[in-house]
This record gives sequence, structure tokens and C-alpha cells, in this order.
Amino acid sequence: MSARLKGRRLRAEAAIDGITAWAQSQGDVQGLALVGSYAYGRPRMASDVDIVLVTATRTATSAEWSGHVPSTADLD
Repeated sequence: MSARLKGRRLRAEAAIDGITAWAQSQGDVQGLALVGSYAYGRPRMASDVDIVLVTATRTATSAEWSGHVPSTADLD
């Protein structure tokens, strides 16, 4: 694995951890699922992080959770 891909995976893991921590603090979140190439353990350089968030009562906007992703997790 290239150093560049390894760094990208580390940043993706930080993003996943941040979103997971935020979801755990929300009373109406019923589930959080990682899907796609990161879930299968086969991400590529162009892979994004695909997450499904299930809530009981609302639609969570990126404005709510994006502040809980560490800035070092920026994958762009």
C-alpha cells in the first residue's frame, strides 16, 4: 500500500470515528452503517466514505454532523 493511500485511510478512519461519536451522542439515532469500499476493506484513492444514518424522528443535515469530523480527516 502506498504511503498516500495509507494516509488517506487514516484520515477516513478519523472521519468515521468523529461521525460515530456524534451519532452516539444523539438521542434519536437508531443506527449508523458504513457501506461501500471502506466497509468492504477495499478503498482506493478515489474512494469516499459512505455512511447511512438512521434516525427515529428527523433528517440529519451535514451542517449538524460535519463539525464533529476532525479537520485532519479532510479527504479532498
